[in-house]
Amino acid sequence: MNFSSLESFANYYSLSKEEIIKRLEEKKDIITTKMKNQFKKSVEYGKYKKINRNIVLIGMPASGKSTVGKLLSKKISYEYYDADKYLERKENVKISTLFSEKGEEHFRNLETKYLKRTFPEKNGIIISTGGGAVKREENMKILKEKGIVVFLSRKIEDIVKENHEARPLLKDINNIYKLYDERIELYKRYSDIIIENNGTLQEVTDRTAEEIEKIFAE
Repeated sequence: MNFSSLESFANYYSLSKEEIIKRLEEKKDIITTKMKNQFKKSVEYGKYKKINRNIVLIGMPASGKSTVGKLLSKKISYEYYDADKYLERKENVKISTLFSEKGEEHFRNLETKYLKRTFPEKNGIIISTGGGAVKREENMKILKEKGIVVFLSRKIEDIVKENHEARPLLKDINNIYKLYDERIELYKRYSDIIIENNGTLQEVTDRTAEEIEKIFAE
């Protein structure tokens, strides 16, 4: 259950706001762990839902977009969409197969198709995009119309260390550097927020939420 305010939380449990705050501060057993988690979620949920905007994660492949997107979804109660996984489900084919059988241009056309068809009508969701979504201005216009764009920036040296067997464009280390050079200015240009992925994924998620909250508070 989600609560949009402290008042609604208090009313649900038939307690005054003052009593809830007092018991939380004194760590009274009557306020169960479940209730504490619901309260925390209610405050965070209320902050973000009232704005009704999407959160769009961009960045290089292996920059942490999918994991941070899922963690952020749990933290602020936004529905989460992985744009690449969504495309794979709709087309019933792996992106690596699309690349090998039909080429990158065909994949990019499908990417734009599903971004255009699916996300403009949605509000209050988190979208993690494919690393190359920024290559088409049309994609970013669609995403920025209702979205706050967060660039998850990870050092290229850390990205090249990982196993990229499932990522067709990253199998060649030289190509990783090439893609980074091609895209880094696009990531910066389209982003409203830049988050350095230089800590644990939970730390990065918390930092992302804090920066988004600052925009929502403006």
